[in-house]
Amino acid sequence: MSVTRAMRPVLMLAAMASAVLATACGTAHDATGSSHPPRSITEHDRANGKTIHIDVGDKVVLILGSSYWKFRGSSAPAILHQVGGVRLLRSSHSCPPGVGCQPKRALYKAMAPGKAVITAHRLSCGEALACTGSRGHFKLTVIVR
Repeated sequence: MSVTRAMRPVLMLAAMASAVLATACGTAHDATGSSHPPRSITEHDRANGKTIHIDVGDKVVLILGSSYWKFRGSSAPAILHQVGGVRLLRSSHSCPPGVGCQPKRALYKAMAPGKAVITAHRLSCGEALACTGSRGHFKLTVIVR
């Protein structure tokens, strides 16, 4: 057996190890060009008026703390697409009928780079309590990179 023939398995193993190491050390990119796996960002009522920056493929979960909110959805569905309908969530505390304290949840997925605005509105801010000023309007600006 010659030296070159004996070295072939070792060289093949070294080449495979090198390829695996190079792949593991490099930055992985998904089909969108993002250097991280898709994220899920959750925003609540306190995000009203805020601007967030996300990447294509990321998801935004919006939870507003009252069943009185009416979601208008995304201003640019081709950029930020609503996935499914708005869901009423169970409240962690007792919620008497008519008080509107059950939160609502909507899910959005970033489809393409650009700007989209998620809006919601409500007329009632509690049982027999009309919303005044900005309390009846919600706006979240989403910049997709």
